[in-house]
Amino acid sequence: MNCCDKVGHLHWFEFHGLKVKCSQIEPLKVMISGAPASGKGTQCEMIVEKFGVVHISTGDLLRAEVSAGTEMGNKAKEYMNAGQLVPDEIVTAMVTGRLSQKDAKEKGWLLDGYPRNFPQAQSLEKMKIRPDVYIMLDVCQYFFYICNCFSFNIMKLVEGY
Repeated sequence: MNCCDKVGHLHWFEFHGLKVKCSQIEPLKVMISGAPASGKGTQCEMIVEKFGVVHISTGDLLRAEVSAGTEMGNKAKEYMNAGQLVPDEIVTAMVTGRLSQKDAKEKGWLLDGYPRNFPQAQSLEKMKIRPDVYIMLDVCQYFFYICNCFSFNIMKLVEGY
């Protein structure tokens, strides 16, 4: 099936061999996780382009709130300046606030880097915020070791195998 093939009252999406079934009524909701340099950014760009969902990155949200000088941003900045992790309550409030905005509700969303732990996942579950698809990118450490030691471009390394 091609992207957006309609079968009865459902839409089927295919992305790199992954078939996703979505109702016409609800927009697509995706969560993606992975280690730094695992390819999340690349995958996020492709998912946004293919499905038209809103990309929501917790890092971008934090920077935007701090830059705007909001109350949550100022609280987050205190922790960040102290070299500490921003508490789950603050990050969750930022994420749920962004998910409630009109564009995310209408187009669907791609939540990048959240939840990062079980309490964050529980907070989303309590609010009945659930993805249609959860993507976990897992790249072996040996692969990262080769890339770091020899400064290889990841795509060149992949194409060579």
